[in-house]
Amino acid sequence: MAHDPVVVGVAGSVAVGKTTFAARLADACGGVVVSTDGFLLPNSVLEHAGLLDRKGFPESFDVDALVWFLQTVRTDEQIDGLPRY
Repeated sequence: MAHDPVVVGVAGSVAVGKTTFAARLADACGGVVVSTDGFLLPNSVLEHAGLLDRKGFPESFDVDALVWFLQTVRTDEQIDGLPRY
């Protein structure tokens, strides 16, 4: 019996253990961790836009790529290569 994919977002301050928590949750559920760091715009783009000091804030992400990824997961399509930071 097939199941719809479930996406769980983990939010919190810097260095509070989000990645550790996500990894343990994924191990327990047989899931995969995909960090939003993989959706950060390249430093050269951030620098050109004057946003290098805002890296990690919402305006420093490739929103189109993130939306595409979530829509692809939602439709249960095959994703070749997850974004890596």
